[in-house]
Amino acid sequence: VNTNGLLSFREGLPQWTPDPFPSSAPVVAPYWADVDLSRNHGHVTFFETQDAQHLNRINDDIRSTFINSQDFSARAAFVATWKDVTYFGGSKRTDTNTFQVLLVTDRVQTFAIFLYNELTWTTGTASKGDPISGLGGYAAQTGFNAGDGQRYLAVVGSGTIAALNLKDTSNVGVPGKWIFRVGSSEIEPAGCSETGEASASLLWLRREDRGVGIVAECQSCRGS
Repeated sequence: VNTNGLLSFREGLPQWTPDPFPSSAPVVAPYWADVDLSRNHGHVTFFETQDAQHLNRINDDIRSTFINSQDFSARAAFVATWKDVTYFGGSKRTDTNTFQVLLVTDRVQTFAIFLYNELTWTTGTASKGDPISGLGGYAAQTGFNAGDGQRYLAVVGSGTIAALNLKDTSNVGVPGKWIFRVGSSEIEPAGCSETGEASASLLWLRREDRGVGIVAECQSCRGS
């Protein structure tokens, strides 16, 4: 889990200015931008859960949006949350972003869920963003990159000011919610069928929701 709004798989990726996809690093990027945790009270947390209540809610979303996954039964979910984070060059008074990514698997299929609660900035000053608004410059990159220079998916608006619209748009009909099948050679967005329809609420998992099923304590990233 990297401070700057993404998950990496070979090693940590401290790079604050996002690379346009395709790039050389394999990442899942709900909102890759220049986060600075030293500027305000914002924080990054992550945990793994096997809690039945959590997984049942996730199962409902997957089954309702992927008609070929009606038997999907999640075995575990990994959850990472960036809450009230501001940008490099900002301050305790500048605007913040709050978003979350879930990676969910039944050990055969894997899905990623991006959830956006608040998006107000796209860029830190080291990425040529404006110090007052957090806009302009090299804006937030959102999507998936295999790291082989060929396989990638950039979510609509990625790399532009339109990334702010992710909280108001969706590929499953629920503003702020985006679901993708990621466990195969190609990334498949949800909403590909006439009958697929997501549940009517965002699925936010919080530290205080932890139950017996959680297999790892929620940890916190506080680097900049």
